[in-house]
Amino acid sequence: MLEAKRSLKQITEGEVPINHPIRVFLNAYQSQINGLGQSQTPVYETILEHINPAAMDYSMLLEPVPGDPYLDFAPLLKGSNVPGIDSTKVLRGELYTHGIAPHLADERIMELAGSIILQRYSLTAATSARNRTLNVRVFRGVFPVWQAQRQKPGILLFIALPYAEAR
Repeated sequence: MLEAKRSLKQITEGEVPINHPIRVFLNAYQSQINGLGQSQTPVYETILEHINPAAMDYSMLLEPVPGDPYLDFAPLLKGSNVPGIDSTKVLRGELYTHGIAPHLADERIMELAGSIILQRYSLTAATSARNRTLNVRVFRGVFPVWQAQRQKPGILLFIALPYAEAR
């Protein structure tokens, strides 16, 4: 059996600069985790109360939905600084996999689903998965959250160029 080439490279928080949007969010996320029990997921709305809004411009709030063939994620919110996103407007019926290169879809969906199931965040470096001719290196952060207002699990997906800053 052929194994698909992985496009995501795990990185440590030390590889992400201090003022980078992902690191800024990670600090707020870890603060909330420290106040929770191990089995609890950080609450999206509570994190928003304690985070620099500039960091959120690099994120997308996604919710798991049935997909083809098994699972996909519906965007609920899209930040204005996510590389490759043309509009922050969420279209009815839009799915995460609609905007990424098909050969990367399975790996990216597994990354998001694994984060929800394992209740762990992940930090990676990758080439942007958007359907574009120009591919750029990005940092990615995948954070499971609980959406209290919707009473559903979600994912905050951060994507930012390595030199991005949220001050």
